[in-house]
Amino acid sequence: MGLTNGRLTGMVLVATLGAATAADVLGWPPAAQLTLRLLAAGAVIALLSGTYRLLHQALPAQQMPRLHIALHLVPLCYFALEASLQHPPEALPFLALLVPFFITGTRTWQLFHRLFGRKIYRLFEIGNLQMAFYFPLAFALDAAGTGGNHWLNGLMRGYFLIHFILTTWIVPLLVRDLRTMVQPSS
Repeated sequence: MGLTNGRLTGMVLVATLGAATAADVLGWPPAAQLTLRLLAAGAVIALLSGTYRLLHQALPAQQMPRLHIALHLVPLCYFALEASLQHPPEALPFLALLVPFFITGTRTWQLFHRLFGRKIYRLFEIGNLQMAFYFPLAFALDAAGTGGNHWLNGLMRGYFLIHFILTTWIVPLLVRDLRTMVQPSS
């Protein structure tokens, strides 16, 4: 298993996310935390943009996977605002965009499972479907007065940290599968 661009980007992403989380826990200055988060965001964008281009080649008629990749900007913007404001941003605008993120994710992973038959793609499909339910629930709990953006912000942080770490593992697998559609074996 070689060191592909996707794996290299993934390693940078995991290291940067880990460093940003550690910097937050250790109480590093906000500028240092912001710098590490920007590096993590750049790594995510690099990883996803390469996948977006490959999806365009391998599945030109399928819009849903590319829309799902584009909607990854929603959590990135949330975390960018959180870092710059130094507190969680207003949740409602993000919730309105997170539901489509999870719906397109459910449909995208369903398509990949159908095309490639991998169980991990089915697990991602189920996970996205569950999050389409849990994010509005967390928002409702916050709106019911449980203290600011505690539920939604906690879910955002936990889910997307795990999501982006898993992305570094799943994207190279998906790239391999998509390349078989672009360059079929003879």
